[in-house]
Amino acid sequence: ATDYRSSLAVTYETSVAQLSEGTKALLQILAWFSPEPIPRFLLETPDAPAETIKHVSDLFRLSLAHTVGDAQAFAIHRVLQEITRQQQNHELPPTFLMAALVWLKRTFVGDPKDFTSWPVQLPIAPHAQAVALFGAARAIPEPSADLLNQVALLHVSVGDYSNAKPLYNRALSIREAAYGRDHPNIAIVINNLGELCRVTGEFREAERLMRRAIAMLARCPGDTPHLLCAFEGGLGMLLLETNRTAEAEKHIRKA
Repeated sequence: ATDYRSSLAVTYETSVAQLSEGTKALLQILAWFSPEPIPRFLLETPDAPAETIKHVSDLFRLSLAHTVGDAQAFAIHRVLQEITRQQQNHELPPTFLMAALVWLKRTFVGDPKDFTSWPVQLPIAPHAQAVALFGAARAIPEPSADLLNQVALLHVSVGDYSNAKPLYNRALSIREAAYGRDHPNIAIVINNLGELCRVTGEFREAERLMRRAIAMLARCPGDTPHLLCAFEGGLGMLLLETNRTAEAEKHIRKA
C-alpha cells in the first residue's frame, strides 16, 4: 500500500508540473470534494471557476481525473485529493477550500423538501457535506454549518434519517461555538433536529428542542416572524400527535 501511494505521489508531481495555473487551481478546489463522482453539470454553473470545462479536460489528459459511468460524471482518485489537500494544510486563509464552499453553497439551491430540487441536490450532496466538514474543521463556521443543515434536511426528505442526525448535530455544534448557545442563528438547526426527532418517534426530545428554538426566536420576534410561526405550528402538531389537544390548539392558534 505504501509503494502504491508513493507511486501515485510521483505521478502526481510529474503531472501537476505540466498543468497551467488555472488547472492547478481547479485541482486544488476539487481536492476538497468527496471522492464520489462529481456531476458534469456542476462545471457549467454560474459560480464555477473560470474556464472550468477546459481545465477539467487538462486533468483528463494527464489521467488526474477519469469518467464515471455514462460520462455524466467524473472522479479524481482519493489519494490524489489527499495529497493536494495536504499541500494546502498551512494555507491561511484557506483560499481553495473557501472557493469550494462558496461554489457548492451557491449551487445547492432550492428547498430540500421539494422533490423538484433533488436532481441538482442529490448528486452534489456528498461534495457539499465533505467540503462543509473540512470547512468546519478549519474554523469556517459559515457557510459550513448552513451546508450541513441543508444536506441533513435533504437526507430527511428522502427518508435517510440515520445520516441526517449527525449532520444536524455537527451544524448545531458549529453554530453554538460561533454564536453562543442562545443566539437565534442556531434556532433553525435546533428546530430541524426537533422535527427529525418527531419523525423518528423521539417525542420528548423533539418537544425539548422545539421549545428551545421557539424561546430563542421569541426574544427577537420582529426579525423572524415567519420562522416563529412555523416553529409554533410544528410544536402544535407534535402536541397533537401526542394527544395533548388543548395545548396543541394554543400553539396552533398562536401560529
